[in-house]
Amino acid sequence: MSSNTWAIIINPQSGAGKTKKKWQQINAELQAIEVDYTLHWTESTEHAIEIARQCSAQGYTKFFAVGGDGTIQEVVNGALAQGYSDEFIFGALPMGTGNDWMRQYVSKASIADYLSALKGKNLFEQDLGLVHSEGGKSRYFINFFGAGFDGQVILESVKYKKWGAVAYEMGLLSALWNYKSPMAKISNNDQILYQGRLYMMIASIGRYAGGGMQLCPAAVNNDGLLDLTHIEHLGKLNVIANTRRLKTGSIIHHSKVHTHKGKSFIIENKSTLEQTALRGEIDGEYFGDGPFTVTLAPFPLRLSLPVSGS
Repeated sequence: MSSNTWAIIINPQSGAGKTKKKWQQINAELQAIEVDYTLHWTESTEHAIEIARQCSAQGYTKFFAVGGDGTIQEVVNGALAQGYSDEFIFGALPMGTGNDWMRQYVSKASIADYLSALKGKNLFEQDLGLVHSEGGKSRYFINFFGAGFDGQVILESVKYKKWGAVAYEMGLLSALWNYKSPMAKISNNDQILYQGRLYMMIASIGRYAGGGMQLCPAAVNNDGLLDLTHIEHLGKLNVIANTRRLKTGSIIHHSKVHTHKGKSFIIENKSTLEQTALRGEIDGEYFGDGPFTVTLAPFPLRLSLPVSGS
């Protein structure tokens, strides 16, 4: 296996099966590119972590994910499980439902455009996030970590997974109806930033989350800082009334929305009732319950981005 060989890790179920449906076209475009690669197919949630871990142990340094943001994040975590190397390069063909991570780099591109990243002619380094939860669980994130309402949405969506593409929307409606804002504390370097009922918070590297929503519109993905936005408790009607502002980024001007920048944050649940648990999610995948410590990795995420596209 050459050091220039790409490990292409494919999630056929991403985007409600979109990858599987378009595989014939993807494969044809792959064969037209003169690069060395091997194909690896995931079979279950977090299988991409294990595949990338095995590839890293075998000496691969180039990893390319075909799937949603969650698949891309799993590939990064699997590769880094063996330790960091400055030879690591990551790329992706976004085939999920939201594709928020790639949105900050390329808004529109063809499959051939995305696969042009395999040529390694457009390299970029971005920050990489890291979150720790109670019990020693930790995970890198490529785009954002969220807790509160959005974590509940992801947890609820699992119940509707068999519904395919509408699973997220069903989870959103279910969470909107059932979610109770927990008492929480957010701190940074022993400074308390907020203490009270928390609707949600997001610590972000990129600008987009939740299918194009901009909760951290000022985020810069390579400035060495996390952008954190937290929202105090809101009623259901208030949430619905401000949906458009989430898309435009103007939500940060709401009186109950607050923004911060920093290298690390601690988010603690101060509630005692189970129904007000503080749920966390990473790049659209459920992570577990708080408390959480969110920080930046001590090394960047090195990327190979599409050569063309807009």
